[in-house]
Amino acid sequence: MTRPEIAPPAFKRGLLVLVTAYFVIIALLSGLALISGRGSPPPLLGMAWGILLVGIGVGAYRLEGVSPRSILSFS
Repeated sequence: MTRPEIAPPAFKRGLLVLVTAYFVIIALLSGLALISGRGSPPPLLGMAWGILLVGIGVGAYRLEGVSPRSILSFS
């Protein structure tokens, strides 16, 4: 039994969403570096950063109409 060829989800706007998300993440990371100063940032700030990154990823998929559930399907 062969598996059907399924194309991975693609962004309608091409690379625009990915490049924009990249620049947003770099800008936020630069701001995080300025806020935390020279020392190590507190763990709560790291957890907030992780949640923000997941939110940006899910937002990019939702913006393009791709369901995050289709990306994480285990079938």
